Amino acid sequence: MEDEIVSRESSQHLLLIAACALAALAGVARASTIRVDVAGGGDYLTIQEGLDTASPGDSVLVAAGVYYEHLTMGVEHDGVSLISEDGPAATIVDGQDLTTEGPLLHVEESAVQVLVSGFTFRNNHVLGSSWGGGAIFLDHCVARVEGNIMEDCRASWDGGGVYALFAESEIVGNTIRFCHASIGAGVSVIGGTVLISHNDIIDNEVYGWDTHWAGGIYLDGVEAAQVLSNTISRNSTQGQAGGLYARFSVVTIEDNVITDNRAGSTSAILFASVSTAFVSGNVISGNGPYTSGQVTALAHLDGGSVHYENNIITNNAGPALWIAGSLLPVMHGCHIEGNDGLAVVVTASAAAGTLDMTGNWWGTTDPEEIGAFIYDCADNVAISACVDFEEWCIDPSCSGDVTSVPGGEQEETSWGRLKSLYR
Repeated sequence: MEDEIVSRESSQHLLLIAACALAALAGVARASTIRVDVAGGGDYLTIQEGLDTASPGDSVLVAAGVYYEHLTMGVEHDGVSLISEDGPAATIVDGQDLTTEGPLLHVEESAVQVLVSGFTFRNNHVLGSSWGGGAIFLDHCVARVEGNIMEDCRASWDGGGVYALFAESEIVGNTIRFCHASIGAGVSVIGGTVLISHNDIIDNEVYGWDTHWAGGIYLDGVEAAQVLSNTISRNSTQGQAGGLYARFSVVTIEDNVITDNRAGSTSAILFASVSTAFVSGNVISGNGPYTSGQVTALAHLDGGSVHYENNIITNNAGPALWIAGSLLPVMHGCHIEGNDGLAVVVTASAAAGTLDMTGNWWGTTDPEEIGAFIYDCADNVAISACVDFEEWCIDPSCSGDVTSVPGGEQEETSWGRLKSLYR
């Protein structure tokens, strides 16, 4: 009898497993591919028609062509993949350079990651303070934007290329160029989490309303931001932060090329009240003023714990590092050479204490010469912070490990001139 009960239970268990497997297979079977072709070779002529009939988990596959549309993906598109057949050079969503109240693609409230891959989004102007994302607006959603081109798009407020608002977003392998906004001309992220990886964020410019922040990337209140292996180059603003502006965020910035950006102040990276930031393996070079005058490459305002490791910070106009915050950064193993004027400036508003800058290469091993590159408590009794640079590197090889920085064909930039020396 006992054996019979065990056998019956085993059979019921096997039946349950089989039922679950069949249900899973049925779920897979329900996912379908919807084809869109503006030339008439698919299920629908427009992308939005394809999206409107898609169910969670479906794929909308778009043939080559130019699509004059403004697209929306909502909660009903959980897990939907929007993919081009032939890549961004052939598959274009065009706003016709019209002034609108919405982005070319608005993704909102998806709880399961949606994928947008292989398109060019171009020629759109979003007008109004409540809107952002000249090309793409990721709005309280879970989304991956991969392998697209965003170009010639504008937003009156945030994110000429991409605006992510309280989203779980991944922005990977895109080209974002010639975009404009008042904040974050290339990418603007507020809240949520973000991965920004292997993108070319180039030739974007901030202009617009009364704020002028971040020609390349703006991060504000982001719980976890990873900025990895991007080229952030030739972005500009007449205000603050030509390359990247981070505040009230937890940030990792690794293996990026941050070159030839322009700003009214802080040409490369500005930190303002960041929670923590780790900056490693970057090339920060050739950054300078928006028009004329002197700017600093890196700046720290209003506190924040920042650690620099193995970066090349060279040939920038103005000082490499400007300190005015309530927490002092740490910098080790960096190559700090050839910047105009001083290498480090500590202001009277900086926190009292010692700034640890040991183990860096300064272009010389003479301690008197290194000391002359630094403006701190030794130069002004009103400054309560001092820079400790001993022991220093004895040659350039101890710093600047940038072997994982992406290459690729680029216009001539400071990085192009430097990479043969540092690769």
